[in-house]
Order: sequence, then structure tokens, then C-alpha cells
Amino acid sequence: MNVKDKRKSNLKLLIAEYDTIRALAETVGTDASYLSQITSPKGTRNVGDSLARTLERGTGKPDGWMDEFHEEEYLEHSKDRLSRLLEPAVELPGGTHGYTHVPKSSLTAGLGGSAFEVESEQIVDHMAFKTNWILGKGFEPNKLALITCAGDSMYPTIQDGDLALVDTRKAVANAEGVYAIGLNQTIQIKRVKPNLDGSVKIISDNGKYEPETYTAEQAEAFMRIIGRVVWVGRELL
Repeated sequence: MNVKDKRKSNLKLLIAEYDTIRALAETVGTDASYLSQITSPKGTRNVGDSLARTLERGTGKPDGWMDEFHEEEYLEHSKDRLSRLLEPAVELPGGTHGYTHVPKSSLTAGLGGSAFEVESEQIVDHMAFKTNWILGKGFEPNKLALITCAGDSMYPTIQDGDLALVDTRKAVANAEGVYAIGLNQTIQIKRVKPNLDGSVKIISDNGKYEPETYTAEQAEAFMRIIGRVVWVGRELL
């Protein structure tokens, strides 16, 4: 990752720390619209040397903080933003024979080459699941979230546009399965296989993508389990 990308990632961390772009801009004494242009997905502006130093001084960060990637903070920030999407599911009348509305967010999970950064998520819809099915599987309704999948690396198990139901209680991959993971500034859906030596193998079900293996130390430093994918659905039209 080059300095330009590191600074953009760190700017997003600072915005999260101060809640809004405007609050950060007012704190450090810079233009909010310029910061917005930098963080825009289609933006071409970057954090220059002068702005980087201004952001460090204004937020009390040490010299050079903007030029180093803070992986731990970024992944925790991404996980926190996802967790804040999980408003309590709504159980409809009828007890365990009724339905529970599970929130669907605008979050999209990359399945490979189309991995993404966590940006501007919000609840956009709900989907009804039978409450007795949720409870029968041992799930907790308020720990479930629906996200849309993008890409082809998990084909045919998961296809582009599928909805994935994620059980966010499963924050440790202690058994092989398909998980939503925070990895290298992105959230991806992959098959995760833990090994006895503590290393972790990240597998794409699509054979044209090579698996990747992380040592125990690398997995601890660079990977976070957000939740296990427990159900996948798709529209046919």
C-alpha cells in the first residue's frame, strides 16, 4: 500500500473518530468539502503533505501518523460500523410460529476481485424469516444481518448478487466454513479453513482463484472474522 492509500484510509479513521467530516474539518481548521472530495469513491484528490501534517496536529496524532497504515484500528472500525447496522430484528405476532424481520444493509461484500471498503452503510430493507427456523438453528435474531454479495470467486456456492445471512456471533473461525472477514481494508466472503498450527487458509470456491494461507501471526494481525455465513438466497428474475 502506498502513502496515498494509507493517508486516505487514515482520513476515514479520523472522520469516524469525529463522527462527521464537518466536525473533523472544524477541529483541524480545513475545508469540509475538500475532505469529502478525497473520501468520495470516485474522487481523484489525495491527502498532500501539508494536509497530512494539519490533520495530525489538529487531532493530536504523532508526526507521521498519517503515513502509516493502522490495520488494527481500520479493521476494528469496519467491524464496529457493521455491528451498528444490526438493529434488533423485529419479531412479528405469533411467537415462535411467526416471523422475524432481519435487517438488510446497503453493505456489499466482495467475493474476490471486487472486494470493497466499508462505506456509508445503512439499513435499506428487511427480510422476513420464520422465527421458529431462526430459533431452531440456534441463532439469535439480533445478531443476524443480510448483506449483498458481489463477484465470482465463491461461485457456484455464492453468486454475484446473492444475499448472505451472517451470524455475527461467530467471530472466531474454529471450524471450516464460509465467513465474512475483514482483510486488507476490505470485507470479503470466503471459505476459511483453520489449521492445527494456527495458520488459516482462505479459499475461493471458484477454482480459477488460488487459495491463500496466513500464518497464525499474520491472521492475528491482518484478519478479523465478522461472522459466519449461514444462509444464501437469490432472485431468479
